[in-house]
Amino acid sequence: MSQFDDTEDKITGLPSFGNAVDNSLGLDDFSEANALGEDFSAPVEAAQTLANEVKFNRWGQYANLPALPGEDRSKSWTRASTLKDVLTDKKGLELWQLRQTLIGIAMKPSLIAKLQAEIEAEEIDFDAKQTKDWLNHIAEEAKEVSKSNEGSKIGTAFHNAAEIYDGTNAFKIDDMMRDLDDQQSEMLSAYSKMLGRHKIRPVGHLMERVICVPELKIVGRLDRVYEDIDGVLRIGDLKSQKWEPGAFDSISLCVQLAIYANATWMLDEEKWEWVPFPKMIDKAKGIIAWVPGTRPGHADIYDLDLEWGWKLAKASFRVRDDWRKDKTRVTLRKAPPVPLHSLG
Repeated sequence: MSQFDDTEDKITGLPSFGNAVDNSLGLDDFSEANALGEDFSAPVEAAQTLANEVKFNRWGQYANLPALPGEDRSKSWTRASTLKDVLTDKKGLELWQLRQTLIGIAMKPSLIAKLQAEIEAEEIDFDAKQTKDWLNHIAEEAKEVSKSNEGSKIGTAFHNAAEIYDGTNAFKIDDMMRDLDDQQSEMLSAYSKMLGRHKIRPVGHLMERVICVPELKIVGRLDRVYEDIDGVLRIGDLKSQKWEPGAFDSISLCVQLAIYANATWMLDEEKWEWVPFPKMIDKAKGIIAWVPGTRPGHADIYDLDLEWGWKLAKASFRVRDDWRKDKTRVTLRKAPPVPLHSLG
Protein backbone atom coordinates (compact mmCIF):
# COMPACT_ATOMS: atom_id res chain seq x y z
CA MET A 1 0.00 0.00 0.00
CA SER A 2 1.18 3.45 -0.82
CA GLN A 3 2.33 5.73 1.96
CA PHE A 4 0.81 9.19 1.61
CA ASP A 5 2.17 12.39 3.01
CA ASP A 6 -0.79 14.11 4.68
CA THR A 7 1.02 17.37 5.37
CA GLU A 8 -0.42 20.56 3.93
CA ASP A 9 1.19 23.48 2.20
CA LYS A 10 1.50 26.22 4.80
CA ILE A 11 0.30 28.95 2.47
CA THR A 12 -2.60 27.31 0.59
CA GLY A 13 -3.65 24.47 2.88
CA LEU A 14 -3.42 22.07 -0.06
CA PRO A 15 -2.24 18.50 0.58
CA SER A 16 1.41 18.00 -0.23
CA PHE A 17 2.50 14.83 -2.01
CA GLY A 18 6.17 15.50 -1.44
CA ASN A 19 8.37 14.06 -4.17
CA ALA A 20 6.06 11.18 -5.05
CA VAL A 21 5.06 12.45 -8.48
CA ASP A 22 7.46 11.10 -11.07
CA ASN A 23 8.07 12.78 -14.41
CA SER A 24 11.21 10.81 -15.14
CA LEU A 25 10.25 9.94 -18.70
CA GLY A 26 10.61 13.58 -19.72
CA LEU A 27 7.83 14.26 -22.23
CA ASP A 28 9.17 17.58 -23.46
CA ASP A 29 11.46 16.71 -26.35
CA PHE A 30 9.82 15.28 -29.44
CA SER A 31 12.44 16.16 -32.03
CA GLU A 32 12.81 12.54 -33.15
CA ALA A 33 9.16 12.33 -34.21
CA ASN A 34 9.75 14.01 -37.55
CA ALA A 35 12.38 11.47 -38.57
CA LEU A 36 9.67 8.88 -39.17
CA GLY A 37 8.69 8.28 -42.78
CA GLU A 38 4.99 8.74 -43.57
CA ASP A 39 3.66 5.52 -45.13
CA PHE A 40 0.01 5.19 -44.26
CA SER A 41 -3.00 3.22 -45.42
CA ALA A 42 -5.18 6.35 -45.43
CA PRO A 43 -4.58 9.83 -46.90
CA VAL A 44 -3.22 12.47 -44.54
CA GLU A 45 -4.14 15.57 -46.52
CA ALA A 46 -5.25 18.50 -44.41
CA ALA A 47 -3.85 16.77 -41.34
CA GLN A 48 -4.38 18.57 -38.06
CA THR A 49 -1.24 18.76 -35.93
CA LEU A 50 -1.61 18.69 -32.19
CA ALA A 51 0.96 18.81 -29.43
CA ASN A 52 3.72 16.19 -29.34
CA GLU A 53 3.79 15.99 -33.16
CA VAL A 54 0.87 13.57 -33.30
CA LYS A 55 -1.10 14.12 -36.51
CA PHE A 56 -4.66 13.37 -37.56
CA ASN A 57 -5.91 12.85 -41.09
CA ARG A 58 -9.08 14.28 -42.64
CA TRP A 59 -11.19 11.56 -40.99
CA GLY A 60 -9.87 12.35 -37.52
CA GLN A 61 -7.74 9.21 -37.34
CA TYR A 62 -4.25 9.04 -35.86
CA ALA A 63 -2.15 9.32 -39.01
CA ASN A 64 1.59 9.31 -38.31
CA LEU A 65 2.21 6.92 -35.44
CA PRO A 66 5.12 4.46 -35.70
CA ALA A 67 4.55 0.84 -36.67
CA LEU A 68 3.77 -1.54 -33.84
CA PRO A 69 6.52 -3.94 -32.77
CA GLY A 70 6.62 -6.85 -35.20
CA GLU A 71 4.95 -4.86 -37.99
CA ASP A 72 6.85 -3.36 -40.92
CA ARG A 73 4.66 -0.36 -41.73
CA SER A 74 2.66 2.28 -39.94
CA LYS A 75 -1.03 2.90 -40.57
CA SER A 76 -3.92 5.11 -39.55
CA TRP A 77 -5.84 4.30 -36.38
CA THR A 78 -9.43 4.97 -35.31
CA ARG A 79 -9.67 7.05 -32.14
CA ALA A 80 -11.01 5.63 -28.89
CA SER A 81 -13.43 8.55 -28.69
CA THR A 82 -15.08 7.25 -31.88
CA LEU A 83 -15.72 3.78 -30.49
CA LYS A 84 -17.04 4.97 -27.14
CA ASP A 85 -20.08 6.60 -28.74
CA VAL A 86 -21.22 3.67 -30.91
CA LEU A 87 -23.71 2.35 -28.34
CA THR A 88 -24.29 5.58 -26.43
CA ASP A 89 -27.86 6.81 -26.10
CA LYS A 90 -27.50 10.56 -26.58
CA LYS A 91 -31.18 11.42 -26.30
CA GLY A 92 -30.92 12.77 -22.76
CA LEU A 93 -27.99 15.01 -23.65
CA GLU A 94 -29.61 16.18 -26.88
CA LEU A 95 -32.82 17.12 -25.02
CA TRP A 96 -30.77 19.05 -22.45
CA GLN A 97 -29.04 20.95 -25.24
CA LEU A 98 -32.40 21.76 -26.86
CA ARG A 99 -33.69 23.11 -23.55
CA GLN A 100 -30.61 25.28 -23.15
CA THR A 101 -31.10 26.67 -26.65
CA LEU A 102 -34.73 27.55 -25.91
CA ILE A 103 -33.75 29.21 -22.64
CA GLY A 104 -31.13 31.30 -24.48
CA ILE A 105 -33.66 32.44 -27.09
CA ALA A 106 -36.16 33.34 -24.36
CA MET A 107 -33.48 35.35 -22.57
CA LYS A 108 -32.43 37.13 -25.77
CA PRO A 109 -35.31 37.21 -28.33
CA SER A 110 -33.30 39.44 -30.65
CA LEU A 111 -31.32 36.32 -31.65
CA ILE A 112 -34.16 35.21 -33.90
CA ALA A 113 -35.58 38.60 -34.98
CA LYS A 114 -33.93 38.50 -38.40
CA LEU A 115 -34.86 34.84 -38.81
CA GLN A 116 -38.50 35.62 -38.09
CA ALA A 117 -38.49 38.46 -40.62
CA GLU A 118 -37.06 36.25 -43.37
CA ILE A 119 -39.54 33.46 -42.61
CA GLU A 120 -42.47 35.91 -42.81
CA ALA A 121 -41.14 37.27 -46.09
CA GLU A 122 -40.68 33.71 -47.37
CA GLU A 123 -37.15 34.63 -48.41
CA ILE A 124 -35.26 31.82 -46.72
CA ASP A 125 -34.09 28.48 -48.09
CA PHE A 126 -33.72 26.11 -45.16
CA ASP A 127 -31.87 23.56 -47.29
CA ALA A 128 -29.10 25.96 -48.30
CA LYS A 129 -25.74 25.40 -46.59
CA GLN A 130 -25.40 29.08 -45.79
CA THR A 131 -28.76 29.03 -44.00
CA LYS A 132 -27.85 25.92 -42.05
CA ASP A 133 -24.57 27.50 -40.94
CA TRP A 134 -26.44 30.64 -39.88
CA LEU A 135 -29.00 28.65 -37.87
CA ASN A 136 -26.21 26.68 -36.21
CA HIS A 137 -24.58 29.97 -35.24
CA ILE A 138 -27.82 31.25 -33.71
CA ALA A 139 -28.26 28.02 -31.74
CA GLU A 140 -24.69 28.18 -30.42
CA GLU A 141 -25.14 31.81 -29.43
CA ALA A 142 -28.38 30.93 -27.64
CA LYS A 143 -26.54 28.25 -25.64
CA GLU A 144 -23.90 30.82 -24.76
CA VAL A 145 -26.63 33.15 -23.46
CA SER A 146 -28.10 30.34 -21.35
CA LYS A 147 -24.60 29.64 -20.01
CA SER A 148 -24.76 25.98 -20.99
CA ASN A 149 -21.08 26.16 -21.97
CA GLU A 150 -20.04 28.12 -18.90
CA GLY A 151 -18.60 25.10 -17.14
CA SER A 152 -16.37 24.11 -20.04
CA LYS A 153 -14.95 27.63 -20.40
CA ILE A 154 -14.21 27.92 -16.71
CA GLY A 155 -12.81 24.41 -16.74
CA THR A 156 -10.19 25.02 -19.42
CA ALA A 157 -7.87 27.11 -17.24
CA PHE A 158 -8.48 24.74 -14.34
CA HIS A 159 -7.55 21.70 -16.45
CA ASN A 160 -4.33 23.38 -17.52
CA ALA A 161 -3.42 24.13 -13.91
CA ALA A 162 -4.45 20.65 -12.73
CA GLU A 163 -2.29 19.07 -15.42
CA ILE A 164 0.75 20.88 -14.05
CA TYR A 165 -0.28 20.10 -10.47
CA ASP A 166 -0.71 16.39 -11.21
CA GLY A 167 2.19 16.02 -13.62
CA THR A 168 5.08 17.46 -11.64
CA ASN A 169 5.95 18.85 -8.27
CA ALA A 170 8.52 21.26 -9.70
CA PHE A 171 6.49 24.37 -8.89
CA LYS A 172 5.23 26.44 -6.00
CA ILE A 173 1.52 25.84 -5.56
CA ASP A 174 0.95 29.36 -4.23
CA ASP A 175 2.46 30.84 -7.42
CA MET A 176 0.10 28.71 -9.51
CA MET A 177 -2.92 29.84 -7.50
CA ARG A 178 -2.03 33.47 -8.15
CA ASP A 179 -2.24 32.86 -11.90
CA LEU A 180 -5.88 31.74 -11.62
CA ASP A 181 -9.00 33.72 -10.87
CA ASP A 182 -10.90 33.09 -7.66
CA GLN A 183 -13.26 30.57 -9.20
CA GLN A 184 -10.48 28.53 -10.81
CA SER A 185 -8.43 28.67 -7.62
CA GLU A 186 -11.40 27.26 -5.72
CA MET A 187 -11.61 24.42 -8.22
CA LEU A 188 -7.92 23.56 -7.93
CA SER A 189 -8.09 23.74 -4.15
CA ALA A 190 -11.19 21.49 -4.06
CA TYR A 191 -9.52 19.00 -6.40
CA SER A 192 -6.34 18.86 -4.34
CA LYS A 193 -8.23 18.44 -1.08
CA MET A 194 -10.37 15.70 -2.62
CA LEU A 195 -7.25 13.78 -3.64
CA GLY A 196 -5.96 14.04 -0.11
CA ARG A 197 -9.32 13.06 1.38
CA HIS A 198 -9.56 9.91 -0.74
CA LYS A 199 -5.83 9.15 -0.53
CA ILE A 200 -5.50 9.16 -4.31
CA ARG A 201 -2.26 10.11 -6.02
CA PRO A 202 -1.86 11.09 -9.71
CA VAL A 203 0.95 9.21 -11.48
CA GLY A 204 2.65 12.05 -13.30
CA HIS A 205 4.59 10.16 -15.98
CA LEU A 206 1.45 8.29 -17.10
CA MET A 207 -0.60 11.41 -17.82
CA GLU A 208 -1.77 12.22 -21.37
CA ARG A 209 -0.21 9.08 -22.85
CA VAL A 210 -1.08 7.71 -26.28
CA ILE A 211 -2.08 4.04 -26.05
CA CYS A 212 -2.93 1.32 -28.57
CA VAL A 213 -5.41 -1.56 -28.35
CA PRO A 214 -4.69 -3.72 -31.42
CA GLU A 215 -7.57 -6.07 -30.57
CA LEU A 216 -10.00 -3.22 -31.27
CA LYS A 217 -7.84 -1.45 -33.89
CA ILE A 218 -7.98 1.60 -31.64
CA VAL A 219 -5.59 4.31 -30.46
CA GLY A 220 -6.41 6.92 -27.85
CA ARG A 221 -4.86 9.34 -25.40
CA LEU A 222 -5.64 8.57 -21.79
CA ASP A 223 -6.08 11.46 -19.40
CA ARG A 224 -4.68 10.19 -16.12
CA VAL A 225 -3.61 7.23 -14.06
CA TYR A 226 -4.26 7.44 -10.34
CA GLU A 227 -2.72 5.39 -7.55
CA ASP A 228 -5.73 4.54 -5.41
CA ILE A 229 -5.91 4.27 -1.63
CA ASP A 230 -5.25 0.51 -1.88
CA GLY A 231 -2.08 1.10 -3.90
CA VAL A 232 -3.67 -0.11 -7.15
CA LEU A 233 -3.08 1.90 -10.34
CA ARG A 234 -6.34 2.84 -12.03
CA ILE A 235 -7.21 4.67 -15.25
CA GLY A 236 -8.73 8.04 -14.44
CA ASP A 237 -10.23 11.11 -16.06
CA LEU A 238 -10.65 14.64 -14.72
CA LYS A 239 -14.01 16.19 -15.64
CA SER A 240 -15.32 19.72 -15.09
CA GLN A 241 -18.57 19.42 -17.02
CA LYS A 242 -21.81 20.88 -15.72
CA TRP A 243 -23.68 17.59 -15.41
CA GLU A 244 -22.88 14.81 -12.96
CA PRO A 245 -20.88 11.89 -14.43
CA GLY A 246 -23.26 9.15 -15.48
CA ALA A 247 -26.22 11.46 -16.03
CA PHE A 248 -25.93 11.14 -19.82
CA ASP A 249 -22.69 9.29 -20.41
CA SER A 250 -22.44 6.05 -18.37
CA ILE A 251 -21.71 3.90 -21.41
CA SER A 252 -19.24 6.24 -23.08
CA LEU A 253 -17.29 6.84 -19.85
CA CYS A 254 -17.00 3.15 -19.00
CA VAL A 255 -16.17 2.16 -22.58
CA GLN A 256 -13.49 4.80 -23.03
CA LEU A 257 -11.68 4.12 -19.76
CA ALA A 258 -11.99 0.35 -20.30
CA ILE A 259 -10.27 0.77 -23.69
CA TYR A 260 -7.39 2.57 -22.00
CA ALA A 261 -7.13 -0.01 -19.20
CA ASN A 262 -6.88 -2.86 -21.71
CA ALA A 263 -4.18 -1.24 -23.83
CA THR A 264 -1.27 -3.35 -25.07
CA TRP A 265 1.11 -0.57 -26.10
CA MET A 266 1.97 2.94 -24.99
CA LEU A 267 3.78 5.49 -27.13
CA ASP A 268 7.10 6.80 -25.89
CA GLU A 269 6.81 10.21 -27.52
CA GLU A 270 10.45 11.09 -26.88
CA LYS A 271 11.86 8.04 -28.66
CA TRP A 272 8.84 7.81 -30.98
CA GLU A 273 8.35 4.10 -30.42
CA TRP A 274 5.83 1.82 -28.77
CA VAL A 275 6.58 0.32 -25.37
CA PRO A 276 4.51 -2.22 -23.41
CA PHE A 277 1.62 -0.71 -21.47
CA PRO A 278 2.02 -1.27 -17.70
CA LYS A 279 0.39 -4.59 -16.80
CA MET A 280 -0.33 -3.49 -13.24
CA ILE A 281 -3.09 -1.12 -14.40
CA ASP A 282 -6.40 -2.36 -12.95
CA LYS A 283 -8.90 -3.53 -15.58
CA ALA A 284 -11.87 -3.76 -13.22
CA LYS A 285 -12.34 -0.23 -11.91
CA GLY A 286 -11.74 3.27 -13.24
CA ILE A 287 -11.92 6.68 -11.61
CA ILE A 288 -13.64 9.92 -12.60
CA ALA A 289 -12.60 13.03 -10.65
CA TRP A 290 -15.46 15.50 -11.06
CA VAL A 291 -14.75 19.17 -10.34
CA PRO A 292 -17.71 21.03 -11.92
CA GLY A 293 -16.86 24.43 -13.33
CA THR A 294 -20.27 25.76 -12.34
CA ARG A 295 -19.87 24.72 -8.70
CA PRO A 296 -16.45 25.97 -7.55
CA GLY A 297 -15.32 24.33 -4.35
CA HIS A 298 -17.11 21.06 -5.13
CA ALA A 299 -15.23 17.86 -6.02
CA ASP A 300 -16.20 14.19 -6.01
CA ILE A 301 -14.81 10.81 -7.02
CA TYR A 302 -16.84 8.36 -9.11
CA ASP A 303 -15.94 4.69 -9.62
CA LEU A 304 -16.48 3.15 -13.07
CA ASP A 305 -17.16 -0.51 -13.85
CA LEU A 306 -14.54 -1.21 -16.50
CA GLU A 307 -15.37 -4.92 -16.86
CA TRP A 308 -18.82 -3.88 -18.07
CA GLY A 309 -17.22 -1.15 -20.17
CA TRP A 310 -14.85 -3.64 -21.82
CA LYS A 311 -17.75 -5.93 -22.81
CA LEU A 312 -19.47 -2.94 -24.42
CA ALA A 313 -16.22 -1.81 -26.06
CA LYS A 314 -15.86 -5.19 -27.79
CA ALA A 315 -19.54 -5.12 -28.77
CA SER A 316 -19.08 -1.60 -30.16
CA PHE A 317 -16.12 -2.79 -32.20
CA ARG A 318 -18.11 -5.69 -33.68
CA VAL A 319 -21.01 -3.41 -34.58
CA ARG A 320 -18.78 -0.78 -36.17
CA ASP A 321 -16.51 -3.28 -37.92
CA ASP A 322 -19.46 -5.18 -39.41
CA TRP A 323 -21.03 -1.93 -40.62
CA ARG A 324 -17.77 -0.81 -42.23
CA LYS A 325 -17.27 -4.16 -43.98
CA ASP A 326 -20.78 -4.70 -45.28
CA LYS A 327 -23.02 -1.82 -46.36
CA THR A 328 -25.31 -3.98 -48.52
CA ARG A 329 -27.99 -4.64 -45.91
CA VAL A 330 -30.27 -1.98 -47.38
CA THR A 331 -30.40 -1.91 -51.17
CA LEU A 332 -32.60 -0.28 -53.78
CA ARG A 333 -34.90 -2.72 -55.53
CA LYS A 334 -34.97 -2.24 -59.29
CA ALA A 335 -38.21 -2.63 -61.15
CA PRO A 336 -38.40 -5.76 -63.31
CA PRO A 337 -38.02 -5.19 -67.04
CA VAL A 338 -41.24 -4.65 -68.96
CA PRO A 339 -41.97 -7.63 -71.26
CA LEU A 340 -41.58 -6.71 -74.91
CA HIS A 341 -45.03 -8.05 -75.87
CA SER A 342 -46.65 -5.57 -73.45
CA LEU A 343 -45.12 -2.62 -75.29
CA GLY A 344 -47.12 -3.24 -78.45
